[in-house]
Amino acid sequence: MGHQLTQQGFCKFGNWGLGIGHWGLGIGHWALGIGHWEYELLFFLKAAIIVGLME
Repeated sequence: MGHQLTQQGFCKFGNWGLGIGHWGLGIGHWALGIGHWEYELLFFLKAAIIVGLME
């Protein structure tokens, strides 16, 4: 009976670990979003400089 309880506890811990993994993935997506934001900002900055030079 104690062995079954331990297995259930391990399964719950395993699911929790998966949850942490998903959270880590979420952080990765957030970091990717930051990267895209910086890339767009850089693109607009370059475009503004080019337009400024052309005028």
